[in-house]
Amino acid sequence: MSEQREAELRGMVTRSLLAKIDAMSVVEGTSRIDWVIRVLEAEADRQIHKATVLLRMVGGNPPPPGSDGMGTK
Repeated sequence: MSEQREAELRGMVTRSLLAKIDAMSVVEGTSRIDWVIRVLEAEADRQIHKATVLLRMVGGNPPPPGSDGMGTK
């Protein structure tokens, strides 16, 4: 059985946000959903990179709860 490559993503947004998304997609000459996908992919990649860097900094072991990560409280 093959894995489905696409899935639907839905949600309600304010009209003002939708107007901003529409304006940005027009400026970039793309569709609304293509613009949203590009922005979400870039942000997801940025967050994953940030998490990877943080994990490398702590040696792969997160600091204990209540710690500032530097060995002090």
